[in-house]
Amino acid sequence: MPPDPVALMPIRSFTGMSRLADALDGSARERLSRVLASLVLDAVDGAGIRTAVITADPSVARWATRRGARVLPDPGSGLSHAAAAGVASLDGAPWIVIHADLPLLT
Repeated sequence: MPPDPVALMPIRSFTGMSRLADALDGSARERLSRVLASLVLDAVDGAGIRTAVITADPSVARWATRRGARVLPDPGSGLSHAAAAGVASLDGAPWIVIHADLPLLT
């Protein structure tokens, strides 16, 4: 039987989203980041797919662990390197990279 698929979700931090700085202050952007990531994780969980969050941020790692996601280290060289590090850790399991800010994902 082939291994179960894994959704790789790179999240640098919940304090980003600087492109929304004109509309939302830092705490509102952080709350929005957490809500969006939770919506994505809920959708992936609802599909029965395991999730691995790739991060170097301790706050994100704690959130992911509490939510039951595996946490993988982010090598810190951008999204492509984070995704590649995640894929390398999966021992051949099928994978998909999914972003944490997809509010309409079902």
